Amino acid sequence: MGLFRLSSMLELGQLLEEAVLELPRQYRSVIMLRDVEELSTAETAAALDLTEGNVKVRLHRGRAMMRIRLYARVGSQGKAAFPFYGLSLRPDRQGSLLAIAKDPSLNAL
Repeated sequence: MGLFRLSSMLELGQLLEEAVLELPRQYRSVIMLRDVEELSTAETAAALDLTEGNVKVRLHRGRAMMRIRLYARVGSQGKAAFPFYGLSLRPDRQGSLLAIAKDPSLNAL
């Protein structure tokens, strides 16, 4: 793994960690159990004494809060980190991930 890629991954990890830690506790606990510990919705509900529906709502709201915070920190420039942003996976549409995968300039990343 190249130094640039390693540095980018560490920075992204730090941004995500900060975004999770900034969440209110009720959302942070659900995000941690579902997305970090990879518990199922039912397991998360049991662990936190919540209904599965409540877990789903808190997960959705917590992710939305994180998305807003991350976008505020990174801004629209974050989209430039993903060269496939906005391209369709459908074969009848222009552009595809296959075309990007074959691009030799991206193999160095």
